Amino acid sequence: SFFSTVTDHKLLFLLLFAVQIIFIISMAVANVKYQAAIAENIQNIIQPLETANYDENAIKAGMPFLEDVAQLATNYTEMLKNLQKLVFAQLLVFFTVGLLAWALTHLMFKKENVLKLWVHLVLRAAVFIVPVLLVDYLIIRTALRQAASGGTYTSLYVAVGITAVAWYFMVICLALPLAPLKESLVHAFSLGVKKIHYTLGSLIVIAAVIGVMVYLVALSVTWAFWLMMLLSVVLVLLFVFARVFFVAVVSATKR
Repeated sequence: SFFSTVTDHKLLFLLLFAVQIIFIISMAVANVKYQAAIAENIQNIIQPLETANYDENAIKAGMPFLEDVAQLATNYTEMLKNLQKLVFAQLLVFFTVGLLAWALTHLMFKKENVLKLWVHLVLRAAVFIVPVLLVDYLIIRTALRQAASGGTYTSLYVAVGITAVAWYFMVICLALPLAPLKESLVHAFSLGVKKIHYTLGSLIVIAAVIGVMVYLVALSVTWAFWLMMLLSVVLVLLFVFARVFFVAVVSATKR
């Protein structure tokens, strides 16, 4: 089903390739822009703390712990704002370009209205992403407060675990054919649990193959330019192949 789908829809596959390139570039631009700003904020927070007055007697004598507490607070606030902007930019790219790629992938299996498909996929993704974002926000906020007071921030691992589980079921839901939202959610959880050896197994294989190719692309930075570009094109193709393959797996497993 996977190979016949690809060979029967060559033009659509090329369109998916172009959309995937736009998605990767858009994500890269958003990450570079806001992660650089966050890194600068963190540096501006760490530097004053490194030169802070930790002498208890000096503090009792009237010397301040920090010379400019207001500047530290400003950078902390800006860091949180830049983090929010980063998340918003990533979500904007995912909900537009990313889910468009998923909608076009479904067209390779069955002709549907693209706009209708995209709207359904947005609703499916929102059901998973919105609650997880709220929970993760509360966990990360608590962890930052604990870290600021000298405590541990092991709760971040809980946020990572929740996000991973939600992402797993969301991807299965996005791979399901067009259906009412409630029905799609039920099928997603059912397949994700009862047929986990197919769904999770496929995702692990996909992640392993893409991981190896990402490693090769990283190594190719020091190789010939044409070889680096060739491997980069193969990597983009792998992302497209992976999405088509997973939709084929879910469709076959659902029967």
